[in-house]
Amino acid sequence: SMGGMIAFELYRRVPERFAALALLNTTANPAGNVEKAYWGAIAEKAQAKGSASLVPEMMKDMLTGATQAKKPELVRFLSGLIETASKRGAVAAAKALADRPDSLPTLSTITVPTLIVAGREDTLIPPVFSQGIKGSKLVVIEGASHAAVLEAPSAVNRALLTWARNLR
Repeated sequence: SMGGMIAFELYRRVPERFAALALLNTTANPAGNVEKAYWGAIAEKAQAKGSASLVPEMMKDMLTGATQAKKPELVRFLSGLIETASKRGAVAAAKALADRPDSLPTLSTITVPTLIVAGREDTLIPPVFSQGIKGSKLVVIEGASHAAVLEAPSAVNRALLTWARNLR
């Protein structure tokens, strides 16, 4: 998801370097006041207690309840990724999410083929901005939340490969 935010910034700076763009579980919206406060609190918690303290807070939005109940190995894997993140990295990521720029104006400037992949149950970043990119293709992954690439890897890979095969 943060990779999409980075891609928007790169597109603003060097659009000529893009032949196509794939955005997975990302947003173009700037953080509103409530979200800024949320990510600010996450940064403070990471600073005070370390990355492992973020697992309960982050996991509630990363995977669907069904996945959490049925795939404990995936919960352990994703929890491990969060736990092993450096404190500095976790703080910086939360601050970047709080202070991210408004990429909505960028959407209308994107002229390359664009795929948007979103989990149907993603409560962090619902797939609502796709209409802003002319000619973009939206693929909504059923039964997936924010970590759709982990939750439904076959469906995400199928979407990416199908889209990429049609690029010219």
